[in-house]
Amino acid sequence: MELNGGILLARTLADVAPVVFALHGGHLDSFFLGCREYGIDLMDFRHEAAAVNAADGYARATGGLGVAAVTSGPGFTNAYAGLANAYADGIPVLVITSSPPLREVETNELQGGIDQIAASYPVTKWAHRITHGERIPDLVGLAIRHAMSGRPGPVVLELPIDVAFTPVADERVRPAGVAAIGPRSVPDPASVRSAAQLLKNAERPVIVVGEGTLWSDCEGALTALADATGIPVFTAGPARRTLAATHPLNGRGVTSLAALPAIGEKLPDVVLLMGAPTGMYTGGRSGVAIPKDAQIIQVDAEGAEIGRLGPVDIAMEGDCLGALTALRGEVGEDWPDRAEWATKAV
Repeated sequence: MELNGGILLARTLADVAPVVFALHGGHLDSFFLGCREYGIDLMDFRHEAAAVNAADGYARATGGLGVAAVTSGPGFTNAYAGLANAYADGIPVLVITSSPPLREVETNELQGGIDQIAASYPVTKWAHRITHGERIPDLVGLAIRHAMSGRPGPVVLELPIDVAFTPVADERVRPAGVAAIGPRSVPDPASVRSAAQLLKNAERPVIVVGEGTLWSDCEGALTALADATGIPVFTAGPARRTLAATHPLNGRGVTSLAALPAIGEKLPDVVLLMGAPTGMYTGGRSGVAIPKDAQIIQVDAEGAEIGRLGPVDIAMEGDCLGALTALRGEVGEDWPDRAEWATKAV
């Protein structure tokens, strides 16, 4: 099979995307043929938003990258709702869309007339139009790194039909590190020690885990820290990798803390936000779940998220797994008994 832009795109994705969620459009036929050639499963949908939602769900379930492919114009605009959802929750999704031939720009071409890249900016971390086939591997690698690094999120790559079907000289193609994302950073030791001391001195500490735990294989480390400290764990938003449902320290949703005053109990005095951006999922600015007078330790891979709704006492930029492992290392034999507080909170 002669190498062209679409086939090269499939070849580049084959190692990182075993499945692509799609709705067929003729603009992307060369890519779909490439998927068959390189063993990528295509799952067909009846609406583009459903395809992007499926890629979103795949990313949440696997902790990896979800890939969707939609045609240009109405295909892209139908997909927009899925992009917005992935952007709101920080889900790494790569949406591949097509466009009319570059040479026919501004000719009222079929399924054209809209700047899809400009339209993508408000609901993506990054969006780019491919103009030369030989650049596909390095641009795909860049897209994936944007999607997966820091706070994850969706990205868009547009492949015009003439770039998709134009032959590419293999000798001009440079390999690219598609998934070249190194280990996520670990918070600095001084911050870890300060956080551990704050948790130790607290009377009513809680851990709140959020979407950041989706991209960090940290369930074991979280369980180990909870078991060692007796601190109850609550969930905010789309987190899935938290304590087992039957674990006695699993307090379910963080908003359940708001009920404590109704039964004559106090709210937490120290809150460890573990990959849980503050906002709707943490009760917003109301303070009903996370008290305004509580001391806050916030761990997040995206530094800009730390302190979004107010000052924090200890800021820890880094990976949830690294932070949890480091905190567990600071727990000694003299850790206070939290059984009474945990029973009330959970």
